[in-house]
Amino acid sequence: MRCDVRDVATCTGCGACRAACAFGALRFENDAEGFFYPRIDAARCTDCGACRVACPVDRAQAVPWLSAVAARCTDEGIRAASSSGGVFTVLAEAVLGRGGIMFGAVLSLGKEEPALRHIGVEDAAGLAALRGSKYLQSDVGDVYCEAEAALQAGREALFSGTPCQVAGLYAALGGGPCEGLLTVDLVCHGAPSPLVFSAYVRRLEAERGQPVRALSFRDKRRGWKDFCLAATFADGSEHVAGQTEDPYMIAFLRNFCLRPSCHVCPFAGERRRADLTLADLWGAQRSMPAQDDDRGLSLVLVNTEGGARALEAARARLWTEPVDAKAFVRDNPSILRASHAHPRRAAFMRHVRRHGFVGVEKFFAPPGLLRRAVDRTRDIPHGVLRRIKRFLQK
Repeated sequence: MRCDVRDVATCTGCGACRAACAFGALRFENDAEGFFYPRIDAARCTDCGACRVACPVDRAQAVPWLSAVAARCTDEGIRAASSSGGVFTVLAEAVLGRGGIMFGAVLSLGKEEPALRHIGVEDAAGLAALRGSKYLQSDVGDVYCEAEAALQAGREALFSGTPCQVAGLYAALGGGPCEGLLTVDLVCHGAPSPLVFSAYVRRLEAERGQPVRALSFRDKRRGWKDFCLAATFADGSEHVAGQTEDPYMIAFLRNFCLRPSCHVCPFAGERRRADLTLADLWGAQRSMPAQDDDRGLSLVLVNTEGGARALEAARARLWTEPVDAKAFVRDNPSILRASHAHPRRAAFMRHVRRHGFVGVEKFFAPPGLLRRAVDRTRDIPHGVLRRIKRFLQK
């Protein structure tokens, strides 16, 4: 049966409830839209309530940023391979260099369904797979427990994920700060459906007649601002399309396929548990044109004293400049608020479930007069609509 830990509309799928269950009574299963939700194994459940207590959704609190900086890695190779300014890699390499472990999301492509999952890595070779933005919801699996084991063994750990996943980690660890743990979240537009992403990859493979072997959501060959989605096939050929051209990126950025909880995200704005928040420094062309070479700049929000110490320790490999974060909010609205669902989200998701990703472009066309009229009726109170219908029936 469905777990009653959270309502479907607010469950982020962070996995804190599963990690908190000492009896292994919780597992995650995909719903019709491809999003994973907790399910209770009634034979194992003791109704102890630990899963409900662990859920971090109702515990989000506003914590003002301590400071904000513009930043980029001084190693141009790292910056070129990164989505923004390469700050994530510098932080991770510092932890790994001290014998720590890095937890982040890796994209798997192959014969099985494409999937994004969190793993732990302990060297630079493993770190390469964690670098870069991935516009898909990841499964944290047992990573919270692995992070706890590493910390208990006296090792440093860096965890990178969405704001809800960072909150889930802290909830699984007992709620408070942990010695040796550094957390980094990202300014999140929302988590797209794994079902939609899988349908998109299968469409690419059917059109090309080749399996997809690698995929970058933020390829910079056209520049940092006009980034591309680049898929590499088994024969070495590529599909390369800008974020306003590729159908998956359009569906993601226009909010056709985000998780329902993303539209009521309790962790947007300053309600973040992470030590550091990383974002693109959109608007740099106006605010600091001398530094904007279109190769990538990061906005780093420092949320805790631990985050301030970690950033200070990394400054030898970074160019940084203090900034007023509020000056960049207008260019990156996801910093402060959740994404609103597209009016045709439900129809889009039904189409993908029935037909795959073929023909989704019809949802991206500007709506006609009839569609605009129908959409406007959603803003009319039901009582007024009933009176209009009665009037028309006379």
